[in-house]
Amino acid sequence: MNWQENRILATIILIFGIWVLRRIIDFALINTKRSSREKKRRISVNINFMSTIVLLLGLFTIWSTQIQTLALSFIAISMAIVLATKELIMCLTGTFYQSIANPFNIGDHVIIDKQRGQVIDRGLFSTKILEIGPSDKTHQFTGRIITIPNSIMLTHEVRNESYFNEFVLHTFMIPTPYNVDTLKVEKLLIEISEKFVSKYYEEATAYLEKLQEKSNLETPHIKANVNVKVAHFEEIQFIVRVTIPISQKGFVEQSITKEFMQKHPEWAKSNIK
Repeated sequence: MNWQENRILATIILIFGIWVLRRIIDFALINTKRSSREKKRRISVNINFMSTIVLLLGLFTIWSTQIQTLALSFIAISMAIVLATKELIMCLTGTFYQSIANPFNIGDHVIIDKQRGQVIDRGLFSTKILEIGPSDKTHQFTGRIITIPNSIMLTHEVRNESYFNEFVLHTFMIPTPYNVDTLKVEKLLIEISEKFVSKYYEEATAYLEKLQEKSNLETPHIKANVNVKVAHFEEIQFIVRVTIPISQKGFVEQSITKEFMQKHPEWAKSNIK
């Protein structure tokens, strides 16, 4: 008789022995008249519980090697499944994160893992954006569609450039030589900016005030604004901020930049077109 057959025989003996023992105890409890029914029931429940524990411990002892082998097999299979579907699981988790956090909606302009574009589709496993760029220096559609796995949402920040939906506080930079009159340049930039964006003020104010009431946000200053930054001893950067419809970012930035280059003396005399 081999060891496998011995295990089977030991299992049968264990189960039969516990069954016989429980029948004997039950018979003894039924025929004794010295204990109350409540006490008999309590003893019977305890015996059933203890016999079940003994049976499980006995079976585990008899079949411990097979149980360990089976457990290792289950662990190996589980790990293989997890590794094989890791990316899919992370994508689904990223989708769940999107549904809870709602970082963007269809039509929003976003930056995800350095990829910039307009969201055109959201699925269980991926998000599609219509690329804007190249890089963050221009605001034109390239005509390419980028498919981004939703798992990236868990490891990279998501920037939404369309928080105010219809309007955006758009910022861009214009460099000049260090020896310019900063007050005159700032005044010129504000005048040029006002020329292109003042027509949007009334609509933008009404829209942002409505958004303020709905979301309890403070309404930002919407008029054209210019800040000065010293990059190094040979260059000064003028940072222009304007409030415009999101679809007009590229057009307005280019219009302001080109007119400034035509009207500012330093740019005009340099003959740069």
